[in-house]
Order: sequence, then C-alpha cells, then structure tokens
Amino acid sequence: MKMQLLFKPICFFTCAALLLSTAKPTLATTLFTDNFDTGVSGGLWQVMPNNANYNILVGDNAHAFGTGSAKQVGADPFIYYMRTIAGTHQSAGILTAGQNEILTTYMWDDLNDVNGSVSPLGAGVMLSSPGNVATGASDDFFQININSSAAGGFGFYNWRTSAQGTFNSGVARSQGWHEFQIVLDPYTGVNDVQFYIDNNLVGTGNRNAAGAGDSFDEVRLGISIKSPGSSFWYDNVSLQAVPEPASGLLLLLGGSLTFLYRRSRV
Repeated sequence: MKMQLLFKPICFFTCAALLLSTAKPTLATTLFTDNFDTGVSGGLWQVMPNNANYNILVGDNAHAFGTGSAKQVGADPFIYYMRTIAGTHQSAGILTAGQNEILTTYMWDDLNDVNGSVSPLGAGVMLSSPGNVATGASDDFFQININSSAAGGFGFYNWRTSAQGTFNSGVARSQGWHEFQIVLDPYTGVNDVQFYIDNNLVGTGNRNAAGAGDSFDEVRLGISIKSPGSSFWYDNVSLQAVPEPASGLLLLLGGSLTFLYRRSRV
C-alpha cells in the first residue's frame, strides 16, 4: 500500500513534466502554409493591385527544401510584392492576452549586389493586417527585409514596423537559406512585436494603434521597391497562432488529475 501511494505522486509529476514539454507544439494552430512544391498557386497568392508585372514570383527549383520554391525575379519598372488572398485561409482573429501569431519564412540570399552594383535592391517578408483591395494599403505591418535605400543598405538585413520605420538588424547578409520569423503579441503599443533571423532575436518593435483591433492574416513576399536584376528564393512559409500555453497545460493537467484520482479509487 505504501509503495502504491508513493507511486501516484511520482507518476503525477512525471506526467506533468511530459505535458509541459509538449504543450506548446500541441496548441499551435497552422493558419496558412505553402512549400511551393507544386509551384506558385494563383489560388493562394496574388500580386500587388494595379501592377502590370504579374509574373514576379515564379516556381523554381534552383534552391528549395523540397521540389520547388518561389523565385523573386527582377522588378522594373514596377514596384511589387506578392500577397496571400484575403479570406482564403484561417484567421487568428484579434489577439488577446497570452496569444501570439508567428510568421516563419525561409529566404535564400544569393548575396547578389552586396557591393551596390545594381540599384535599387529589395527582398523580404511581411506580416500585415488585411490590405485594401484597390491600393494594397493596410493599417499596420511588420517586415524583415533587404532594402538598399534604408538602414542596412546593400549589406545587412533590416526589420521594419509601420509605426517606427526601418532599422538595421546588425546581421550581415550571407549566402544561403535564412529563417525569418516575426512574432506578434496582442496590442499594447510598446514592444509587442519581435523579429528573429536564424533563431536569434534581432529587434523588438511597436505595433501601430491603427491596427490594434485588426487581425493579421496577410503574408507578403517581396517589398514595394523596384529591384532590377535581383533574384531571391522563398520557401516553407508558415503562419501560426499560439494560444496561452499555461491555459492549455491546465486543461491537460486537469485530465491527468482526473485519471489519477479515478485510478486511486480502483
């Protein structure tokens, strides 16, 4: 009997530790994902409104995690980006306390034009509140980019918010795949968005009050500047919503406590 009573609390804490270690991945909800293995789908993506250059991001396999990726080709004379189509994927809604929204995208940098041989130069990824159908404008957005005319110039990656502008991340460009991640918190107006490059925090910024009541459903690839002669590749785009880990853990632990209580009465 004593050994049985000793076993139960040990089992409980072991179960709790296991649940804690697995709670966050279990609770993440994927809102949108694309690995471009079947090309760039017109059912998932559209180009910037009123842009005559409709063939900007194209399916390609020169650099890819799977069988394909989205290649950004030169854009001139039209500025551009490619964006997800409003209403075609699940929304996180308006974030509340304990929630996050996470955009992860991989970009292959060929280290082209690092010395400013072709100007301007631009590439990057953005998380945005829904844009206006006619103009592409939005209330708020967050971006990791290369922009030869701002902050890091030709040689560094930048982070950018609608409320604050563009900042040099301090991370020098290098050839190969880089993981860009934007983590959005519920609106406070101060330090409520984080920027990561290759799993390292490179900046913390502020959300714009204009987007405080918005959902952030729009993913954009490429930035709105002309970028002649430049090629970049994008792959494994993922937009996820992560609820409060502690709440989910309590629910899971509640089930474990019920199970253990029932077992103790058998």
